[in-house]
Amino acid sequence: MYQRIVIKRFQTASKTTQENFETKAADLRKRALEVKKQDEGLKRELEVKERKQQQVLKRSQRALKGSVSHTMLRQISKG
Repeated sequence: MYQRIVIKRFQTASKTTQENFETKAADLRKRALEVKKQDEGLKRELEVKERKQQQVLKRSQRALKGSVSHTMLRQISKG
């Protein structure tokens, strides 16, 4: 009889431990998914910022080219 009680308590403890483990594993999976979504969002934001910087750089380069060309044409016409 005592042995049955001990076995039953052990089984109950094991079941509780397993349930706690499964709950914690589910929580970790949920958190990992949240972090992954955050990472993807940050990655998209970074890509948008990089594209905008590239556009600004291209506009600046075009403006500089135009300015240089204009200055060179002015000097040629003076010369």
